[in-house]
Amino acid sequence: MNDLEINKNEAARIGEDISRRYHKLDKLIADKINLEFERRAGELKRPDPLLAIPDRFANWFRNLTLKAKTFYSVILTIPGLTFIGGLMLKALSPALPDSLFSIEEILLGVLFLQLLIVFVLYWIIPKPKTQITHTIGEIGKQTEIETERVKSDFQPIRYRRANKIAVKFYRIWKFAWLSWAILYFAWGCIALLAVIPAEPSLIFNVPTVQRLLEICAPITNFFNNLTTVFLILCFRELAFPTEPEESSLGHPFFILLTIIGFAAVLEFISVNIEPLRSIAVVLGWGGSFAAGVVIALLIGRLESKLIDPPLILIVMLYLYAVMQATIVLFPGDLELMITLTSAALIFKVILFLLIYWLLDSKVLIFYLAEIGVRHETIELKRKAFVKFSQSKNLDII
Repeated sequence: MNDLEINKNEAARIGEDISRRYHKLDKLIADKINLEFERRAGELKRPDPLLAIPDRFANWFRNLTLKAKTFYSVILTIPGLTFIGGLMLKALSPALPDSLFSIEEILLGVLFLQLLIVFVLYWIIPKPKTQITHTIGEIGKQTEIETERVKSDFQPIRYRRANKIAVKFYRIWKFAWLSWAILYFAWGCIALLAVIPAEPSLIFNVPTVQRLLEICAPITNFFNNLTTVFLILCFRELAFPTEPEESSLGHPFFILLTIIGFAAVLEFISVNIEPLRSIAVVLGWGGSFAAGVVIALLIGRLESKLIDPPLILIVMLYLYAVMQATIVLFPGDLELMITLTSAALIFKVILFLLIYWLLDSKVLIFYLAEIGVRHETIELKRKAFVKFSQSKNLDII
């Protein structure tokens, strides 16, 4: 065997060895890449522990059980469908032939369906746990540990006080929902009277329903105004928290109750006397605009950075405040009543979810405690700043 053949065999052996090592290295690199990919994929699938903390509305809703999410989806879907149905009735009513159900029967079904939703939500409003007052000290220590890089001003006494105020807010909030339920019940009873009148000749007579709504407007407006009173008290607890020892309602409630009661009596008298009918109209519009203003004030408090709700929810709730002025239009247009009460119920459910989150996650307690600190210090800071700026003749450029 000559040297040339030996060199060829050696080269072939070396080539096979290099190829074998290359494939081995290639397989090793591929295995490492796959392992890294699986590790990173596992990290992506692993839930972020911060997302499990319900300090934000989105985190709280994400952590709800599938059963709870389905429940709230159904609750929102029902008024959504009746809203679409109301729009279709409003747009197509002149062209629709005589249907199986009259507009009064449709209104009756929609109102009692809405009443059922309001009552269900009323019963599931979460009550703040009073036992939290016994664990405030432990919560404070944990807060100081987790915020060690930030100066902590956690004061247990403030949070114990805030917890008691949160319980008062919860009671007032339940009264507001109960008043809403009575309002829907009153509307349903009015529609029921129109569907089963005393004389068969009046069956399905639309003007009869309109007249009943006008006659009973003082009653329905009273309960609408009563809800407004409870929302005023909710706003008061958020904006100017009362002392924990004070009653949940107190003197302001009875003063406002007297005012709306007097307005209801005056409206009842004027609605049945033609020369005084304008007084009833003014009282109706006044109550509607008052409700809109109060809801806007309440939403303004809820959009505080201490709560930090989603912007889309705040926008929708301000739209709900604007809608309050339309309640006086109900007697004149039954299709519009179906549409607007359905839209209003959608916004009510959104407001319910926002308040439910505040109560369930204890964010409301945090807000009440921290807003108290700001109320005590902000006036002094403002005076100090204005005094300093005037003494130095500072100009805004």
